[in-house]
Amino acid sequence: MGKRVIEFAVKGLIIKNKHFLVMHKKGDDHQWELPGGRMEFGETAEMTVVREIEEETGLVVEPVKILDTWNLVREDRQITGIIYLCSLKEGKIKLSHEHDAYRWIPADRDSFEQLYDCFKSKMVKWDWNQLIHDVTIEEDLKNSISGTDGSIVEVKDENFHEWVTLCLKLWPANKGEDMEDEFRQLMKLPKNKAFLYKKDEEYIGFINLSLRSDYVEGSSSSPVGYLEGIYVEPSFRKNYIAKSLLEKGEAWARENGCTQIGSDIEYHNELSYVFHTNVGFKEANKLICFIKDL
Repeated sequence: MGKRVIEFAVKGLIIKNKHFLVMHKKGDDHQWELPGGRMEFGETAEMTVVREIEEETGLVVEPVKILDTWNLVREDRQITGIIYLCSLKEGKIKLSHEHDAYRWIPADRDSFEQLYDCFKSKMVKWDWNQLIHDVTIEEDLKNSISGTDGSIVEVKDENFHEWVTLCLKLWPANKGEDMEDEFRQLMKLPKNKAFLYKKDEEYIGFINLSLRSDYVEGSSSSPVGYLEGIYVEPSFRKNYIAKSLLEKGEAWARENGCTQIGSDIEYHNELSYVFHTNVGFKEANKLICFIKDL
């Protein structure tokens, strides 16, 4: 037997709003597969999974993390693959000619473990009636990717207390009364602005912004919009609410003559780092601050 040819394949498991997307391949065996394909020359694995999913489904995704790797030997070929967990960003489903159906699967823990075990072990046949959840795809897709079934409102006197309550969850070291006094003074200045995300009469997130005329690290313009803080209640995260708030903040910054927006995070805050890079921020510098008692 000659030397095996090693190929690299990448597949993606798409999740958004508690649903997973799978593909139905043509053929008599009705085999369900994850969208994905072969890595092309010059591509990284992340580039491959984004390209393949868009080609096969019409959806734009963001790779979140590697779920697993797998190996499959077929005569003279060894296929080494990566399975990514991908978050759904946008798009309308448009199947390629290679596929003839698609389904959403409920993302409860048991069904996810069954689904993932099937693909991980390459055992892709199961009881359709128990695992596949028939839904109206277009309605479900619309609900799953929008994240905009609430409204964004400006912070004013009538919602000031609710705003401060949320701010204290992001900055718990502060005292409520002190923060209220400080923020009331800040909001009197036209260079500061804050917005709240409201859903079903409940405030579940906020964004605080400012205009900075002094130098902002990495900027090449002035004034610069600045993201002072952004927060979404944990149970409502991963629904594009933070992104919607940021888009509102960016619009406000542009209205005030800004062509750039800046931000900063604490050095150890990996979650915030991932959020910033996912929404288009580029790291400008790393800064460690010191203090010494005299």
